[in-house]
Amino acid sequence: MGLFDTFIDEDSTCPNCKAKVSDWQTKDLDNLMERWKKGDFVQYRKLEIITEEERKQKYPDDKFAPLRRTKQFVSNIPLMSYGKIPVDTSCDDCEAWLEAYAIIQGGRFSGIVKIDVDGKDRDLVLIRSEKSAKELREEFEERLSSLQMSCNHEESKWQILPLSEGPFIGKMRVCVRCEKTLETISGFDEHEKYEIDPNDPFFHPVPRRKTETGKKRKGRARQSRMSDHDKTLYGRP
Repeated sequence: MGLFDTFIDEDSTCPNCKAKVSDWQTKDLDNLMERWKKGDFVQYRKLEIITEEERKQKYPDDKFAPLRRTKQFVSNIPLMSYGKIPVDTSCDDCEAWLEAYAIIQGGRFSGIVKIDVDGKDRDLVLIRSEKSAKELREEFEERLSSLQMSCNHEESKWQILPLSEGPFIGKMRVCVRCEKTLETISGFDEHEKYEIDPNDPFFHPVPRRKTETGKKRKGRARQSRMSDHDKTLYGRP
């Protein structure tokens, strides 16, 4: 039989005998024995090893502590945002083999549809989102806010305040996982190194102007646009 994942829909029924059929299996994902109910976020959860004390209490016959699933997902991005995942099962009452689709909307499992008796194998279907850019931004901001509120901020780093937050007059400490700003300090320590995000659209280093070989610039030598403080900050001569 092998490994699989399970979608649970308490409202689905067998079209042959009208009996309740709740558990539907699929092998179109990573097959890690995960279970999703209606409304669940479709992503795998992290595993952890139970303590030795708990193993002795609950699993005294096992030599090794078993794994258990945590409430933390391996990623904040769902396995699928919109689409249909082929699932199948057998009816316990009439023993009919059933084929259907698990519907994914907004990264969450919404239910089982299109149930057929002894149907053919189906293909995974990806559906493009019909949401506008504004709706997608609002959805992202809502998910990011939820992540930042639930994050424990266990690991953080210092970096320069981006130009979007104002001129380079300080530094900020941000969470590595959720990128929430935890602390802001004005001023710099010239002997401390800071991390600059190269993807910051507001940070554009001034390129050096190329000159032709053998030619000398006339007149007064051009002075650097960078102050001594900036040279120390960015490590430039």
